[in-house]
Amino acid sequence: MTDVDEPSFVGFMLAKSYDVLSDGSFKRHLIQCRDRGDAWAVGMHAQLTRVAAACKRVQTHITSMQDTPQHREWATICRDVMASAGPPVKVFTGRTQCHLTGTGLDHSLDLSKAGKNAKEIRVHLRFFYFFLYIWLISKIEYVIRSSVKSWLEPEPAHDPPDTPASPANRDIDVARNRDITGLCERFRVENEPLIGSFARLFVRAHAYVTASIDLYKQEFGIAPVLRPTPDCLNKLE
Repeated sequence: MTDVDEPSFVGFMLAKSYDVLSDGSFKRHLIQCRDRGDAWAVGMHAQLTRVAAACKRVQTHITSMQDTPQHREWATICRDVMASAGPPVKVFTGRTQCHLTGTGLDHSLDLSKAGKNAKEIRVHLRFFYFFLYIWLISKIEYVIRSSVKSWLEPEPAHDPPDTPASPANRDIDVARNRDITGLCERFRVENEPLIGSFARLFVRAHAYVTASIDLYKQEFGIAPVLRPTPDCLNKLE
């Protein structure tokens, strides 16, 4: 799987954030600048592509598990978690059995779908980070968009009660928001610590999931199914 470093994710997050701030125009601007050879655009587009490819690879490897009947249930649970609107953080307290290992549990991670007739799926808490991280990887663009929109929400007014905000101040705010370049720069500066934390978390999540899937494939001997031998194509000719 493709490795991801923190600088690549920072570029990815900034590109996605700027696109939200510009109502979709930044992506077109980035492509135009890349096509004419602007160094900053070439670099940022490469970072964008690298992180997107890494996310796609995780999803593809999990989906590939469904081709092996004995691992189809595991892959289905993973796909359901990745498709879920919210992160898998619900802990169930009560006697139950781990859906994956069969171990008896008093506390478990509840991965059951919402719905009256939904099948109960509860797993050992040692799987917590794996399922949380695959959700994060699959929903990273949603998480970024939500963060940007939260940042864009207007701050509570500080004017005295029953005193309208100054029309001049409102005009200044409108002009500032229309300056997309300035808005993007302000976002980058004000959120630099947050972006750094996001980068560290994503790199850790990707490494954790990658190592877990690789270990799973080795332990159950399904790596050959997912990775053909070097001479495989020659034999097919």
